[in-house]
Amino acid sequence: MQLEKKRFSQSGVLSKNKIGFNNVSVDQTLLMASVFAKLLKSSDTLLLFGDIGSGKTFFARGVIQEMMRNQRRLLEEVPSPTFTIVQTYDVLSPPVWHLDLYRLSDANEIIELDLEDSFETGICLIEWPNKMGSFIPKRNISIIFDQVDTAYDRRNIFIELNGTGWDRVYNGLLKSLSA
Repeated sequence: MQLEKKRFSQSGVLSKNKIGFNNVSVDQTLLMASVFAKLLKSSDTLLLFGDIGSGKTFFARGVIQEMMRNQRRLLEEVPSPTFTIVQTYDVLSPPVWHLDLYRLSDANEIIELDLEDSFETGICLIEWPNKMGSFIPKRNISIIFDQVDTAYDRRNIFIELNGTGWDRVYNGLLKSLSA
């Protein structure tokens, strides 16, 4: 599946750590999730930004279910952690932590979630990371889901690789999604 590829930056400067995909369909979003499922390693964190209904949970669910397929685990339902805040998938290696911080009212509530170990040993998929304040890991992949139309079936997706050690992800994304 071919995705329209373009590098982007808010300042208009092209850089190696920013990629944008325009007018992405539902199927292409799942393809992107599948690619991430193959590329993510222990201590990788994805910060998923976007409005309600923009595709954050859909994408996270796609990543987790593809990891289950790849690791030959029983494919299970992947619910939105909106009410539980944290959903852990210990059957995966490394374990995956799916967080939905929408209901947090204060960034200090992050401390109560005891996430330090998850950032070091697992893969974290975090929806509404803006609620984390200063607790956002410095090394992360920020993904912005920008809904294109009101039918919820098209979006622009912008990826920014923050910190070091993302060459495998950057190269893997370009190779897999632009072929």
